[in-house]
Amino acid sequence: MRAGAVALLAGLSLAACAPAPSPPSSGQPLAGGAVTTDRIALVTVQPDDGVRPVIRFVDGARRTLDIAVYQLDPHYRPVRRALQRAVARGVKVRVLLSRRIYPPGSRNDNPADVRALQRLGVEAALSSPHYSYAHWKTLVRDARTGAGEALVCDFNLEASYFHPDPAFPKEGGTRGMAARDTDRRDIAEISAAFAADWPPYADQPPADRPNLVWAPAGARYDPQGNATAALSSLITGAERSIDAYIQELPVPSELLGPLVARAQAGVAVRIISNKGGMDDSVARLQGAGVQIRYGPAAVDGSGRPLYIHSKSILVDGATDRGVAFLGSENPFVNMSLNTERELGVLLTDPASRARLAATFDRDFAAAAPA
Repeated sequence: MRAGAVALLAGLSLAACAPAPSPPSSGQPLAGGAVTTDRIALVTVQPDDGVRPVIRFVDGARRTLDIAVYQLDPHYRPVRRALQRAVARGVKVRVLLSRRIYPPGSRNDNPADVRALQRLGVEAALSSPHYSYAHWKTLVRDARTGAGEALVCDFNLEASYFHPDPAFPKEGGTRGMAARDTDRRDIAEISAAFAADWPPYADQPPADRPNLVWAPAGARYDPQGNATAALSSLITGAERSIDAYIQELPVPSELLGPLVARAQAGVAVRIISNKGGMDDSVARLQGAGVQIRYGPAAVDGSGRPLYIHSKSILVDGATDRGVAFLGSENPFVNMSLNTERELGVLLTDPASRARLAATFDRDFAAAAPA
């Protein structure tokens, strides 16, 4: 479904956790409004880890499993079999797929995939028409128990997001990430959002968990998500460095200005993207001193480039104030922030930030200068 993802963003340009660090000595909130926590941790980097971490998460469900994702291929064997095992052991499994796929009028496999999932014994439905797209990628297991957990991802549940896919012979895989959240209050908030988006659909409940990043944040939505405010604060709060994976950066972009301003203020800004994904913004960014690289060589040694699908941002990663964003929002795509159902998390866990930093450094060294 890579072509669909690229078309979506192109079209939008037109229309085991380590202890948490000590709180900042100043007592001020961290960038983005995050609070220090060891309850949210990076648990998988793709395609390095493959599909097994996701399968283990599904296999760990004992009572309920709610999955909201833009696209899920019910014919992808590892995912299909994991869902079948869950149903067989009595887990109530619900899958919510996006009602719409970009561009309008193009082939949309999600209605057929809903029917295929239903034949597996899974409750499946299309998302609320309230949003332009249901782009969030979240799995919640056993939400009403003391062992509830959420997996917040930036990848879809299809083969090409976990390993090189013959459908994309020029790519060496897809860079993506997921975090596990075990905070009970976060789980309750995510679960309530899923329940409201499940047919027959209901008004969204208020959301106020500080480390969750929700969209849509557009003015016509009530309640409004915090995505624009949180991600703007994350960027403007950077004091030393910003490392960002950017799938695509179309212009106009609400957060492009704040990113340029931080670079002009002396913050070291590095971006890894896809060739052709930032053509309208490269000159302005480089003029501000931003370093941009494309298509890091794949980890499999094939020499083929990784497709950058991750949207993660690491701010001041080498300091005790470091914060990372990970999730489904494309921070520099206005429609993603304003009209799409999205979910991300703010990570402060030191081990998570360290792995994200190491992955970014590896990819930056293996990528081609813009």
